[in-house]
Amino acid sequence: MNSSTQISPALTQKQPPFIPALSQSHPVDVFISHSNEDSEAARQLAQAIRPYGLSAWIAVENMLPGQDWSEEIENNLWTSRLIVPLISVSTYPRGRISREWMAILERSWESPDTLILPVALDEADLPKFLSGRHYVHSARSAADLEQAARTIARFMVSPQQVFGSLSYKPIDLNEREERFISLHNAILEIKNQK
Repeated sequence: MNSSTQISPALTQKQPPFIPALSQSHPVDVFISHSNEDSEAARQLAQAIRPYGLSAWIAVENMLPGQDWSEEIENNLWTSRLIVPLISVSTYPRGRISREWMAILERSWESPDTLILPVALDEADLPKFLSGRHYVHSARSAADLEQAARTIARFMVSPQQVFGSLSYKPIDLNEREERFISLHNAILEIKNQK
């Protein structure tokens, strides 16, 4: 390397010690699910997350020309450490977002310990399938999205520190049946809202 070559500071920064390193099974830290109308807020949130040493995947930035949209989204959703559905008043299940929501439901069904932290923009209500979860409320300003990113980073370190006890106990057969019925009803609700 000659003396005029400079290395970007971003490439020399090490991951903060409080964020566990990525593994083969989780190549993406944070998957942000969002509607087309919320693309700019998703970009701002992803940019605010990255300084904490977390990778953030959003379709509008990470999809390459020629890639299969559905396959890439599903692969990254299934291998992420945390799923962040970005919910706004313009978010309602249709097309791509509907498929993402079904994939989130499927992952939470198959892996009950899946970390899902919705971010509700403005005064949006969470959809029924997310309504029982803790969530982050945020406006669209850069400062508010930065605060949401800080909460996400803290959540990645220890969900219990952010929201208290989130124990994941084994599910007995009755609970499993109730979860299946709940999942089935949520999917029907999403399909009926198209």
